[in-house]
Amino acid sequence: MRHAMRNIVRTALFATAASFAAYSGAQGASAGLQAVVRDSAGVGRDPIYAVWRDLVVLGTNDRYEFRAHASDGRLARIVRREHEARRPTRADLDAHFARRYQNLSGPERSAALADVADMPLTDAFPAFTGIRVDELDHLWVEEYRQAGETRRIWTVFDPAGRVLGRLETPPGLRIFEIGPDYLLGATYDEFQIEYVQLWPLTRSNP
Repeated sequence: MRHAMRNIVRTALFATAASFAAYSGAQGASAGLQAVVRDSAGVGRDPIYAVWRDLVVLGTNDRYEFRAHASDGRLARIVRREHEARRPTRADLDAHFARRYQNLSGPERSAALADVADMPLTDAFPAFTGIRVDELDHLWVEEYRQAGETRRIWTVFDPAGRVLGRLETPPGLRIFEIGPDYLLGATYDEFQIEYVQLWPLTRSNP
């Protein structure tokens, strides 16, 4: 089963990468998939996938939609949520790179900012940041954060694809695992020292 799942992921991601290659000219990027995804200021089109029970979830974060495929490649489920796309402005792009390069030295920062000064804008901000699956087979979708936003908001779907609700996770917590009644992750102090943390998670009754 796992071997079949990996084959589906590889095949689907290959097709997704091909679509990115065609799209990259409009983005002004020519260094491959990673350049399109990461050099577009976090507002480009990013492929996502995750194993969800016996399905593989595939999609891109330019729309709030997930397609779940069975091990034989059959489309088993489509999960969607209403989302109003917002087009980024030049100010959004500048703020993103100012944040990204804030820890560089003066000359390095100036050079880095100059390299991206003429980067074209994408059509819209991402619909979401990423996805995770917890130990109860719930799908967690991290909502996209605009520049300056620190709250991490997640929309949680049950195994059938129905929305259970939204919740906020602790600021700065990098999540490793979502258990039945806990969140396991880590935070970092100003010296980039890692602290592993275990947080309680209270779930409401279905």
